[in-house]
Amino acid sequence: MKKLLVSIMVFGGFLACGCAGKSVNLAPGPLFPKNVAVLPLDNRSNDINVPEVIRKGFKKLVENKGYAVKDIIATDNVLNELGVTDAGQLSAMNGTELAKALEVGGVFYGTLLEFNYVTLGVYYKRQVRVSFKLVDGLTGKVLWEEDKQIKNSEMSFNKDKIKEQVATKLVEKIFRVTMIGEVDEVLKKIVETLPQ
Repeated sequence: MKKLLVSIMVFGGFLACGCAGKSVNLAPGPLFPKNVAVLPLDNRSNDINVPEVIRKGFKKLVENKGYAVKDIIATDNVLNELGVTDAGQLSAMNGTELAKALEVGGVFYGTLLEFNYVTLGVYYKRQVRVSFKLVDGLTGKVLWEEDKQIKNSEMSFNKDKIKEQVATKLVEKIFRVTMIGEVDEVLKKIVETLPQ
């Protein structure tokens, strides 16, 4: 009976591990490179402004975790020298070569997977999905990877709520800062899984 109980517990542990999610963390924090660069995001959305907002927000949060992050302008200057003019080109480039050129121990690749907002009178939906991975500059291995999504939606027949939704969309359009609350939330969820 005791052997059966142990077998059930071990099998249950395997099942629990198999359902853990999409996070990858192959090394403990002290083995992570602390001198890193955040590359431009691969943009799979229709918004042309938000990838840079996400990149800058991610950089700041990573710095708050204790990483030394190369300046974004300096990073982009090196990438331009390498002939990289579009973030979509980065997926085809070797992480170790990029890290060497940028003089860092690791590089963060990011992808804006979804960025949708709809305001249709009584209904609104706001959705952001972003993924990041840290590639070791020496080995080229993925040390950490995270993919998070935030979805907010609501249907309301309240006039004040509808006015608030329309006003929010108008202000965001004027200042070209869309869904900043959702962007902050998804970035915090991603970075909290990054080892220090």
